[in-house]
This record gives sequence, C-alpha cells and structure tokens, in this order.
Amino acid sequence: MTALSSCDCETSKRISWNNLVRLITALVLVLAPAVSEQPVWVDEAFTARNKAVVRDFYTTVLIGRDVDAAPRFLRPDYIQHNPQVPTRLKGFMDTFRDRFAQNPRPTISVNC
Repeated sequence: MTALSSCDCETSKRISWNNLVRLITALVLVLAPAVSEQPVWVDEAFTARNKAVVRDFYTTVLIGRDVDAAPRFLRPDYIQHNPQVPTRLKGFMDTFRDRFAQNPRPTISVNC
C-alpha cells in the first residue's frame, strides 16, 4: 500500500470537483426544460384585487390628494424606499401633506 503524495490528493480533489460540476451541469440541462414547461399558477382574482387596491391608492391618496385616506392602504410600520420620504405611515403623510401644499394641482394620470 502506497501513501498518496500531496500532488495525488490535489488531483483527486480536482477530479472529484470536476465530476461534481459535470453532474450539476447535466442535471440542470436535463431538468431545466421540464421546469420551464410547467404551467405557471396565477391567481387572476388575487392579481385583480391587488391592482384595484394600488389603483385606488393612487387615485385617492396621490391624485385626489386625500392624505388622510392613507391609513386605509398603508400600515403604521410602512417602509418607504424613497430616501427623500421618511419611512412609516406618519412620515409618508407628513411629507405628502407638505408637498401637496407646495404644489396645489399638478396633472397626474394612472394607466393600467
């Protein structure tokens, strides 16, 4: 029985790694078409309700400028991703009250 040199161990690791890469590649090539051919499940009624909520928010709060209606659409812990608007419901409401006061009647349209 002979001991493996460090070179033999590295070769063995490389071969094992190469085999693993080949196996993963083969699985992806075999399974990818099957996954992509699966029908996508979409809840059309749920999507329609979500669109209606978003449209109602925009038309009521932003276009209609009814900032007091914002709690119907936003939670108190609402996270704002615009760095120019503070996060949380209060930050949203304060910011848009100020903006609407500064710019009384711009033209905004929503296309869905």
